[in-house]
Amino acid sequence: MLIDMTMAGPNGAKITRQILAQDPKMTVAICSGFHELMGEEKARGIGAKHFIMKSLVRHERAAALRTVLDDRGSKGHG
Repeated sequence: MLIDMTMAGPNGAKITRQILAQDPKMTVAICSGFHELMGEEKARGIGAKHFIMKSLVRHERAAALRTVLDDRGSKGHG
C-alpha cells in the first residue's frame, strides 16, 4: 500500500499506524515531498517498509510500486 504523507484529514503517518494495527503483515510505503516531515528512518520507525521521496519520474514510481507489490505478495497478501 502506498500512502502519501500529506493529505486532507489524518496524515500518512497516522494512517500507516492504523493500517498496521489492523494488519501488521501489510506492506506500507510512505511518500512525501517534504523530507523534514518524513524520511526513511521515521517511516521505518512507524512500521512502513519503504519511503519514497517525491518528486518521482514515472520509472521511479513504477519501480517503487513494484517493490511494494513484490513484498506484499511474498507475505501472502496477494
